[in-house]
Amino acid sequence: MKNDRLVFLGMVVLLVAMACVITIPLPGGSAPPPAMLTPFETPTLALTPTFTSLPSRTPVPSPTRREAATESVYAFPTITPLPPIPTMTLPVVEETSALGTLTPTKPGGGPVKIYTPTRVPLKCKVELVKPEVGEVILPGKDFKAVWRIYNEGGKIWITNEFYFDFVSGAQLSNPGYGPKYLPYTIYPRDRFRLEVRMTAPRTPGVYTANWGMWQAGREEPFCTFSVTITVKK
Repeated sequence: MKNDRLVFLGMVVLLVAMACVITIPLPGGSAPPPAMLTPFETPTLALTPTFTSLPSRTPVPSPTRREAATESVYAFPTITPLPPIPTMTLPVVEETSALGTLTPTKPGGGPVKIYTPTRVPLKCKVELVKPEVGEVILPGKDFKAVWRIYNEGGKIWITNEFYFDFVSGAQLSNPGYGPKYLPYTIYPRDRFRLEVRMTAPRTPGVYTANWGMWQAGREEPFCTFSVTITVKK
């Protein structure tokens, strides 16, 4: 125990002696190492950095403005006017037919026919299907008059604008029959079938019933057709 205590004390003395050693600079020797700084001391720079200024930038000269190009002037060729168109001589009309056909004189001789549309706006063509004209029918017998009517004009027959009705002669149909409008629209060059139920008179003789077709708003029919029967026992 005693020896251990002596060893420990010797080490302590040695450490204290090493801490107290004073370093003496030798002549011609190197400079002593810098002393260690504590955390609270601020280091001082030994050398001050030198900043070299950058060379100045040479200014770029302004671009030289170019002169505007002068527009060239072209001389257009002179246009020679065309000769005038000769005056056309129209043929002289000599005759006008009832159907609208013009017959002028051709410059070289001979007539020239010019056709113009002459279709009447309201025009019809009627064919009687039955009974035939003068057909014998017993007194008081019921029969049916049938017509086939063609639209030969240039106007469309509309259902709610065109109608047919009794015009004159023997009243063979029922008195309360009244006017009847077309069953469907009839176009130009088209046709429809008209049927009217009638009754032959009880007195023998020849009877004719005239019928017609009207356009709404007109006082007279533009198309008329009839049926003729002979009543005989």
